Amino acid sequence: MSIFGNLFKKFNVDYYESNKLYKAFDVKPCISDFERDLISDWRDIYIDKAPWLTDGGSYNINTLETYLHGGNERLRSLGFAKSICEEIARLSTLELNIEVIGSERATYIQENYIDDLKNDLQNIIELMAAVGFVVLKPGINDTDLITPFDLIPIRYDKKKLNEVIFIDKIERDNDILIRCEHHNYIDEEKYIIRNKAFLSKDRSLDMQEIPLNSIPEWSEIKEEVNLKGLEHPLYVTLSTVAANNIDIHSKIAMACFSGVTQQLEDLDVAYTNFAHEVYNSNKVMFISQYVLDNTNKGRIKLPDFVKGLEFGVGAENTIKEFNPEILVDKRREQINLLLSFIGYKCGFSNGYFQFNEKTGLVTATQIEADQQRTINTITSIRTMLEYKLNELIECINYLCDIYGLVGAGKYETSYYFKDITANFEEDRSRNIELVKLNILPKWKYLQEFEGYTEEEAKQMVKEANDDGGSQMQDDYGNQINQIREQYQKGNKVVEAETEEPDKGINEK
Repeated sequence: MSIFGNLFKKFNVDYYESNKLYKAFDVKPCISDFERDLISDWRDIYIDKAPWLTDGGSYNINTLETYLHGGNERLRSLGFAKSICEEIARLSTLELNIEVIGSERATYIQENYIDDLKNDLQNIIELMAAVGFVVLKPGINDTDLITPFDLIPIRYDKKKLNEVIFIDKIERDNDILIRCEHHNYIDEEKYIIRNKAFLSKDRSLDMQEIPLNSIPEWSEIKEEVNLKGLEHPLYVTLSTVAANNIDIHSKIAMACFSGVTQQLEDLDVAYTNFAHEVYNSNKVMFISQYVLDNTNKGRIKLPDFVKGLEFGVGAENTIKEFNPEILVDKRREQINLLLSFIGYKCGFSNGYFQFNEKTGLVTATQIEADQQRTINTITSIRTMLEYKLNELIECINYLCDIYGLVGAGKYETSYYFKDITANFEEDRSRNIELVKLNILPKWKYLQEFEGYTEEEAKQMVKEANDDGGSQMQDDYGNQINQIREQYQKGNKVVEAETEEPDKGINEK
């Protein structure tokens, strides 16, 4: 599964401009030029090529060095859009575990699809956050990730992408071979998939339709397939959950930072000012130009911190030292204020992003109270993700039937997401209490909180038991000898509960 390849790669052919492609399928795209430009802008911002950072940007920062040597220094970037997407993806998939169980088919789906998908899911969610939506399309033994730049939306039904053209291409010499896979889901009884091939000679927009079987890589693909019995298409769309406030009639999902592009630009300006301030923070020694010209005679290259003054200065001002002050605290306040705006508008709690260290420890309860907005945002994404993954597994199950990949069988799906308010030390203390109460095995505690593998933890407990002595432990950390000693002193309760006291103690 290629995660970022299609996102970064420039198109050699703009499929949206080809009328021949649409005429071949008798369709029209439902995405406007304005929406296409928006998605392209979001991609550029995410990959740190925002409009304000390029030659057409609105800011040019001139420093002392640029005045002296010519040229302009453009804005530097914090690349914070990617940081926002990374944090959303990290929290949304925190220790995510997906299990499909119940039959041989369930095991096949787990091993051939889900295990690989879990490894890529954080990157997939990050990409979704960056451009608004992505599509997961299962095939035989793997799942393809398709970005908005390799598909053409044709029809949405109640915000569900039920008609779409997926683009696949092969580059040969200076030509491009293009395969268009048109999915048109009407209802459970009517679902049509059509495939057509095109040739772009010399990478031009004048594409010519060619036989599909003339391309060896596509020769086994059927030109048309009619399916039924599905409640949704054989692909799923993962999208952000925020409403589109740029065009309320649009069905296109928004990038997670779509509402803060101006603030991201302001953040880069604030960071650039700080960076240039640091760059120009060296002390400067001003000396009369007359002195420099008549004593040095150009024989020695003077240090950068020595600068000449104009002629005519008095002797008392011949040499003057200037030490610039770096306004670190003020700059940090400016940057943190912008980060607060950006974080809040992206669905995080106020103050979530800060360029300063937090002092002291806080409890999970405090975190939950302070970060409720963040929790609500991540919970919404997790709910969407679980729903869409269930649809994806249904698609995979259907493919197993039509391709005969594995025998029929029922399956059950379970999901685990780690609580984002979890506190390690509090969890450790609670689990120690569970060990003492015979609820949690000691090896389980060693594995979860002390970093041992399951095998190592069980071996440690076994060795502790083999050592014997008054502190011999069972799996739950109980002191067996103390229990035995308690019984031997005349524990009438144990004696009354079993006719074989020794057996009862051993079992316990």
